[in-house]
Amino acid sequence: MTSDGTPLPYSVWRANGGRKKAVVILAPGWDATMRDYTSLAEYLSAHGYAVYGSEQRGGVYDPVDARRGDARDWREWPRDMTEFTRFVAKRNPGLPVFYHGHSFGALVMLEAAHQARNDRSAVLPRGLVLQSVAMPFMMRSKDSVFREMLSVFDNARYPQLTMIELMHSRPTGDEVLNSLWVHSPDRLKNGYSVRFFRAACALGYAARVAARDDGPPTLALKGQKDGVVAYLATQKMAYDSFLTRTLRGGKADVIRYENGYHTMTIPHSGNAVIDAVSAKAKADIVAWLDAHL
Repeated sequence: MTSDGTPLPYSVWRANGGRKKAVVILAPGWDATMRDYTSLAEYLSAHGYAVYGSEQRGGVYDPVDARRGDARDWREWPRDMTEFTRFVAKRNPGLPVFYHGHSFGALVMLEAAHQARNDRSAVLPRGLVLQSVAMPFMMRSKDSVFREMLSVFDNARYPQLTMIELMHSRPTGDEVLNSLWVHSPDRLKNGYSVRFFRAACALGYAARVAARDDGPPTLALKGQKDGVVAYLATQKMAYDSFLTRTLRGGKADVIRYENGYHTMTIPHSGNAVIDAVSAKAKADIVAWLDAHL
């Protein structure tokens, strides 16, 4: 139950056998649910970590039907995470808490950890794992997709920044807008509201600022082309810069997997390459967590 009375479902995977090392809290990506992270959670629990994860406000498993695919204020996502962390910590006294955020969830984790440093009632995470992190990037390209998106979504508050993490092909800007984004004046074709997209952009901007601070130890895992629209060289450079220089002032640990777009097994992947990369990523995550206990 959040501070504003909103119930959000959550999942728990208890540590298997032996001593419970720590707690890992998962944050799902955009349009994802905690069920998508069963493989990762089971792997972590098998290696001594208790795992918790909450569905996101406005997500596909938000218990309030009218709120699914919509958002009022980007600040609600990190606030929900801060409150959920406090809830989890009370049930696991004395254990360190780690964050694991995937894609959009990585932005939530970055901002929540940043805010916790100035909140005496908050629980500071011992470390962050950011898997296929989404990123806000500078709008330097003249490609039509960016001009059109700024126009369509009227993102006036942050006119130089936005966040996209969806394309693995090379569509033109118009094809993207016609096939995916624009459905009606207030809804996208995937069911999310324009207001949700604007809130995500604002969260992306806040997370970009938060990423620069000297926060907790951070591990970033990146697939070959995930976490960013990768068909423009300028964006790939921006993403590499974000990981190697911006994220924790260049202090973050970065692992790249060159053989796959994703670093996580998801139920609908069915891809041997993705599954192989995911197996390596899970082992790398546990090794990093063990080193930071």
